Amino acid sequence: MSPSWRTAVLAVSLVVLVGGWGAMGVLSRRPDLSAILAAHELFAWMFPATFCAVCGLTIALAHRPRRAALRACMVAVPVVAGLALLEVPAALKLVHWRVLCTRWLACDTYYSLTYQFDLELGMRRPAHARWSERALSDVESSWSLPPARRDTLTFSYDALGFRNPARLQQADVALVGDSYVEGAYNDDADVVARRLEARLGRPVASLAVAGFGTMQELVVIDRTAPRFEPKVIVWFFFEGNDLYDDREFEAVMKLSPAVMAKGTGAEGMRAFHGWQVRSFSLNALALLRRWADPVFPNHAPYVARLIAPAHAGAFVLFFDYARWPWTEDVAALWTKAQGTFRQGLALARQRGVHLLLAFIPIKFRVYRPYVEIPPGSPMQSWTIWPIRESFADFCRAEAVECLDLTVVLQRALDAGGMPYALTDTHWSAEGHDIVAQAVQETIDTMGWLE
Repeated sequence: MSPSWRTAVLAVSLVVLVGGWGAMGVLSRRPDLSAILAAHELFAWMFPATFCAVCGLTIALAHRPRRAALRACMVAVPVVAGLALLEVPAALKLVHWRVLCTRWLACDTYYSLTYQFDLELGMRRPAHARWSERALSDVESSWSLPPARRDTLTFSYDALGFRNPARLQQADVALVGDSYVEGAYNDDADVVARRLEARLGRPVASLAVAGFGTMQELVVIDRTAPRFEPKVIVWFFFEGNDLYDDREFEAVMKLSPAVMAKGTGAEGMRAFHGWQVRSFSLNALALLRRWADPVFPNHAPYVARLIAPAHAGAFVLFFDYARWPWTEDVAALWTKAQGTFRQGLALARQRGVHLLLAFIPIKFRVYRPYVEIPPGSPMQSWTIWPIRESFADFCRAEAVECLDLTVVLQRALDAGGMPYALTDTHWSAEGHDIVAQAVQETIDTMGWLE
């Protein structure tokens, strides 16, 4: 190798190492969305780039460059082959690296992975499922952030795959909904069903599963709720993704029987996960990004500072539900959802069961008056859907009792409470109790359990 080539290889290798990791250090200290996305991308590319740069330095500084190049190739070939051996089983759906990583290193949550296919509901939790895991929020999981909480959460399910004590056979009140009601990011004892049960002194069944939309919830009201012989059904509607979940449910139910059968095996709904979810490299990079936080700080892109007196200065994280505008397509989904509500209302009236519809607002709707959004944040352009007002109009038109949780949750903020977890999209344990109190007061006011 000529001196000029040595110099060129040495210079390029140093630029890659110093410049690349230096840029990573700069980008990782900027909290704006473009820098966060660039840092995630650069972090992934710096590993193969660092390997190549180290090989280049080794060759450029060696007394015998050709021998050093041969040794570098001898190292590179087994490394690439090893990665291929790890990735091919994932691509062929023989290995699910995210599940293994979650089991060994808690890189994700069993809460987001534990489902099985159901012919009527599309998906559900497995019967008698039970696990304990560290508290990792949905935002932390999405952006490879280190967990803010150190406690362990326990999740327990009954024979039907709902988050209830196994002994529960009858319930005076049944709660139907999605992850908010099921209790994402909360322990068994803290979910709204158990809080309401303690307040009422009567058995309460949780018939909610993360990912359910109104169509699946109607199936639950029609076919599952009667097993518990409830006097009251509380049907929760989450404005953030219930309409999209309805669309996904329709797509799943159109799958062929042969495809559907995959979800009934040992992997459950994980059988539908593609390579990007199963990949060794991508899951390893996400875990390394979290571990690298002390050196290269990681950030969530949608962050605001609380100005409410009791929590002034605290940072609160959001999901990007409010990023998406209200469109004709969304309005059409909402119209269809109203038809679903009417079917549920007709069933309840036919069976002599009292029905309460509860509106769950997105976190951004509740917290927007109480936070200061950083200049330049994409959150500055976020809008609030008109669905809350339409929900109230629907309740009046159908003469059905409704509970708007927006006001309840904002009153809690005014009183110094924290109804949503700071780092998660969902309610805190305090929020579950606030919702339980609001439901209890409505039931008591209506005299439905007298």
